[in-house]
Amino acid sequence: MQLKIAKLSAMAAPPTATTLPVRKRSALAKLASFAVTRRRWVILAWVLLLGSMGAVGKAYPALYSNSISIPGAESFRAADILDREFPSEAGDLDQIVVHTANGQVTDPATRKRVDEMLAQVAELGKRGYITDVVSPYSERAKSQISADGRTAFANVTFSEYARDLPKPAIQKVVDTAKAASGNGLQVELGGQAITYTEQAKPAPTEAIGLAAAVVILLLTFGSVVAMGLPVITALFGLGVGLSLVGVVSRVVDTADFAPQLAAMIGLGVGIDYALFIVSRFRDAYAKGHGDLKQAVEEALDSAGRSVLFAGLVVVISILGMILLGVQFLYGVAVCTSIV
Repeated sequence: MQLKIAKLSAMAAPPTATTLPVRKRSALAKLASFAVTRRRWVILAWVLLLGSMGAVGKAYPALYSNSISIPGAESFRAADILDREFPSEAGDLDQIVVHTANGQVTDPATRKRVDEMLAQVAELGKRGYITDVVSPYSERAKSQISADGRTAFANVTFSEYARDLPKPAIQKVVDTAKAASGNGLQVELGGQAITYTEQAKPAPTEAIGLAAAVVILLLTFGSVVAMGLPVITALFGLGVGLSLVGVVSRVVDTADFAPQLAAMIGLGVGIDYALFIVSRFRDAYAKGHGDLKQAVEEALDSAGRSVLFAGLVVVISILGMILLGVQFLYGVAVCTSIV
C-alpha cells in the first residue's frame, strides 16, 4: 500500500524545472542583450560609423544626372534623330533679352555694348556647350527687335539639352550676359537651360516635419528622453544613409531630388518604427517592475520583428522603381532604400 501511494505521489508531482522545455533565445533578443549590456560601446560605434560615412560623403560628393531616357518613347526617338541629323540644332534654345530705358537698342552706343556682350558669349562657345549665337542685328535674325525699338533678344543654342548641361557652364553664360547691365541697359535671360540655374532652393520641409514630430512625441510621451530616442535614431540612420548618396551616384544615374526623397521617407519610417519599439519597451518595463534588460529584449524581440519585416517591405517596394525602366530613377531607388 505504501509503495502504491509513493508511485501515485510521484506521478502527480509537478515536473521539475529541468524537465520544462527551455525556450531558445532569438537572434534579436541576443542582439538586444548585447546592446544593453555594452550600450556605451554601441553608441560609440554608431558615432564612429556616422563620422566615417560623413568623411566618405565629403570625399565623394554626389554627381547628379537628370537625363531622362525612356526606351521606345516617340519624343526620345525624335530627339535621337535630331541629334544624329542636325547636331548643331539639337540642344536647347535660350534667349538673351536686352531692353533700354532711353533711346533704342539700335543706337550705336547701345548696339556696341550688346555686340560686345554677345561676342563674349560666343567666345564661351569655343570651350564647348554653345553651338550658335544669333544677334538681333545679324542678317539671320527674324523679328528679334520690338516695334518700338527698345527691346531685342538674341538666340543662344546650346550643344545639349538643359538636363545634360553642366550647371557651371550655363551659369557662366548668365554671368557674362548680366555683366553688360547698367547705365540704362537691362539684360535678362530665359529658356530651359537658364531656368535650370535659377531653380529656387527647396523649402526646409524635412526640418518642418522633424519639428512637428518632436512636438507630437513630447506631448504623447511627456518625456524628453522618450521623445528624443526615436528622433535621434532616425537622424543617425539618415546621416549614414545620405552620406552614401555620393558613392551611389558614381555607380548608377541619380536624380538631384534623391536626397530630398530619401530624407522624407527616412525620417518618416525611422521615427515611426523607433516609436513602435520605444512604446513596446515602456510597456514591458512597467510590467517587469523596472527590469531594464528584460524590457529591452522583449521590445526588440516583439516590436523589433515587426519593424524589420515592415522595413524590408518598404525597401522592396522602393526598389520596384527600377522595374519602370527609367534609368535616372535607379539611383533614387537605391539611395532611398539605403536610408
